[in-house]
Amino acid sequence: MSKANKKSKVTAFMLSMLLLFSIAFATGCSHDNDDPFSEKIDPAKTQIYVYNFYAGFRADWLISIKRQFEELYADYEGVNGKKGVQILMDNRKEYFTDGAITIKSGTNEVYFTEYMYFHAPYAADAFYDMTDWLDTPLTEFGENRTVTDKMTEEQKKYFSVDKDGTAHYYALPHYSSYEGIIYNKDLWKEKGFYFCKDYRSQVSIYDKFTSDMTNRSAGPDGESGTDDDGLPATYQDFYDLCRYIKQKGVVPFIWSGLQYKNYISGLLKALITDHEGSEMRLNFSLNGTATRLINSDGSRYGDANGTEITESNAYELARQEGRLKALEFVETILDNTDWQSAGAYDGVLSHTDAQAKYLASGKDGSNYIAMLIDGSWWEGEATDAFNDTNRRYGAGDKNERSFGFMPMPKATDKEIGGGQTFLDTAQGMTFVKSTLAEEKKDIVGKFIRFVHSDKMLREFTQITSALKAFDYDIDEDSDTWVNMTAFAKDLWAQSKNAEDIIYPISDARLFANNQAFFESGRYYRCNLGGHIYEYAPEALHAGFTAQQVFDSMIAYQKNTWYAEMKK
Repeated sequence: MSKANKKSKVTAFMLSMLLLFSIAFATGCSHDNDDPFSEKIDPAKTQIYVYNFYAGFRADWLISIKRQFEELYADYEGVNGKKGVQILMDNRKEYFTDGAITIKSGTNEVYFTEYMYFHAPYAADAFYDMTDWLDTPLTEFGENRTVTDKMTEEQKKYFSVDKDGTAHYYALPHYSSYEGIIYNKDLWKEKGFYFCKDYRSQVSIYDKFTSDMTNRSAGPDGESGTDDDGLPATYQDFYDLCRYIKQKGVVPFIWSGLQYKNYISGLLKALITDHEGSEMRLNFSLNGTATRLINSDGSRYGDANGTEITESNAYELARQEGRLKALEFVETILDNTDWQSAGAYDGVLSHTDAQAKYLASGKDGSNYIAMLIDGSWWEGEATDAFNDTNRRYGAGDKNERSFGFMPMPKATDKEIGGGQTFLDTAQGMTFVKSTLAEEKKDIVGKFIRFVHSDKMLREFTQITSALKAFDYDIDEDSDTWVNMTAFAKDLWAQSKNAEDIIYPISDARLFANNQAFFESGRYYRCNLGGHIYEYAPEALHAGFTAQQVFDSMIAYQKNTWYAEMKK
């Protein structure tokens, strides 16, 4: 997932497009001329034209769906004597400003996108009503559930419109995208980077860690015998880990220097979300009770019962305790420059460069790098880097190497326990254009249903090492599980054990009219030294403290609450 495209381009124009629909189109992405990418139209078959945002999740999952669907419906009888189906893919990765008009008049019929906003294109009549397809049990695939049965109530409400007391669905979620820290499990075992069970009683940092997998601490969930055993439970533990990693001759971190503000902002939001838990949802619903708001000095803000949040005062959420705690965590990482790989801010090291350096570290003669700040899509995006590193250094392919998605450590001991709360940031969305030809409705409906069958949802996870934003299971005795990478298994387990998953979606009026504001770095803006920092890590890197950034966020958000969103 290219954060250069996702952030710098989206934020540049998104606020000016509140009544339009932004979609990646422009020029095609570069790839080999494999048949699925350069296929010619077969006039004897019925075509389905599918747009796919080609970035971190690539197109391998869609190629597999294409081939299986075409085989399944090889005898499908279309109009004018046509027989069989042909899925023609349009894989693109550049955003552009065209909207609903292009959707309705263009060739593409089915869309798999990210950073898509529902309300504006729906209002412009760009979406086809898929209700009949989605509310009918998937019996043809051996399932009793419908597609909508696999969605949360929150998702159902966002992607539907009530008409005469009945929900009509005009779009669906797509993939889930979580941001945070990737760590090298093989390296943790080799170097002994796990905390031992009695590490709290040890004075020397060298006595706090172990490579003995039976002697690991309980980790941030506070429960022994789970996947996070031995990982840092608190922020202070994490700092100790970084110091120990450095002392062992390993570089603690790498991230994209070119897009550091975006990637580190992703980590910041992950930390805030995990600290705030379900109350993070208030930032989008703009309705409920906030119980962890604080003043600048850290004292409680509001009365003992909390602060009631509405659209008129939701700027007060800038006071969420998790913001200050997360800013302090990120400040510590940025201040310790010896924890960072070269190129941390040089404007040259891209996200894919960082992935390649991370995978090659320790294999190419350089020092190992322990952790990568990236997202849950990284392993699919780094496919070429995995292959290149294996070819050049014999490092092993994806299935031979072991990486994990590190659970967020807790700010203090009192927060230890339970699973993580995730923020699904990329706002993936699937829809069909409203001007779909009458003769295509039957086969396109079959395609949408096939894509969302359990078998295809599981296969998406196996192929991409990431998750679809639906409820489905993967049997640990199945071939799917066996063929999943260690990272995919780790991510799957964490999501299933999550305390909550927050989707940045809402039907609140203010949110619907200004959705880009709530997604982008603008929600974490501050004004310091006469300069507006759109992303908090920029201000931290400029030398301002976490406390200064937090105080400025509170003032800035209050002063610009309505004016900024309505620009």
